[in-house]
Amino acid sequence: MTPPTLDGTGSRRSLRCTGGPCDTPGMTQAPNYDAIWSSIARSPLQGAYIAEVYWLAANIVQRAEEVFATTKKPKTKTEGFIKVDPDLMSSLTMLVGEAVRIRAMITERGRNRNQSPAEHEIQVRRAGWIRNVLLKDVQLKTILEADVRNSLEHFDEHLDSVALRCYEGTIPRPTTVPLDVLVGRRRTFEQFPIGGIVPHVENLRVYIATEQVFVNAGKEISIRALRDEARRIVKRLQPLVPKDETNPEVRGSTVFVLRDDSFS
Repeated sequence: MTPPTLDGTGSRRSLRCTGGPCDTPGMTQAPNYDAIWSSIARSPLQGAYIAEVYWLAANIVQRAEEVFATTKKPKTKTEGFIKVDPDLMSSLTMLVGEAVRIRAMITERGRNRNQSPAEHEIQVRRAGWIRNVLLKDVQLKTILEADVRNSLEHFDEHLDSVALRCYEGTIPRPTTVPLDVLVGRRRTFEQFPIGGIVPHVENLRVYIATEQVFVNAGKEISIRALRDEARRIVKRLQPLVPKDETNPEVRGSTVFVLRDDSFS
């Protein structure tokens, strides 16, 4: 198989002037980042990018299936439950975190202050290569949503906001604020009046079994949608990932060997 390149053709591009002397005396030409990335994508390091995305997706599928198996939906419309399950919440948080890491691998973003201009240019091309070449036509939506990332990275800010609004009374009272709780149905907490009043529910971190939805920092994340999208990624990348034929589902270690001609 010809390794994919930025344009998806498998063609080899020659490196042109990359910062050295050019035709005009006293002038230098900007680095040809398309050619630089194309060379990287043809090198053994392409396998590192592919393996990273593949195994993140495989982990999401595995964790989601475990969540579904251990959180059975209520069998009737009136049945419900409330359960504290720290292990489940850890699994959900890791699952969502892996989705965030896939998003980072396939989404262009602005340069941060710790990146050199060259590192940012390569980041942009790497994201485009994975999303538009390796995963071309693979339907992804939930993994690409910024809310998924924000719900993890800004949980502390959401908690501060809930606390402040509770103090100010802008959240209706009485209020129930569930944290790390598994419920059978979305309106489970409304079945427990406080002083005869149905409470307002402000979910911090809750899994709703009937909908297979994880509410984190007020943002709703469909675990089923993440699982389905991760399955598509696994299916697409599986032929490109080296695996142990006797244990194909087990992730191994890989050492990528680079020689003088690796980037030719």
